[in-house]
Amino acid sequence: MEVASSEVFARRPRSMLPAHIGCAVVTYSTGAPPSRCNDTAVTAADVVCRSCGSRRVFLCDSCVAEVRWGVGAGAVWCATDGALITGVDVALSLAG
Repeated sequence: MEVASSEVFARRPRSMLPAHIGCAVVTYSTGAPPSRCNDTAVTAADVVCRSCGSRRVFLCDSCVAEVRWGVGAGAVWCATDGALITGVDVALSLAG
């Protein structure tokens, strides 16, 4: 699964985020074309790439669940270099 697209907002504090951020682009293999989730992101999550280290992405609830499942199954890859994503932690909720 590729997680990208919202990195322009990655380290901004919650008070400086726009009201709505689209969910990150996701794919389920390194060779598959990306497909955009049409939902609004509700969570900022930090994913850990084996090569790149940690980066923040914005995801909807169902994509957070997919990423968590994929990390456990060893089936989530970095958008930048195709390396394995080894962890995901929810950093903050965008609701409220």
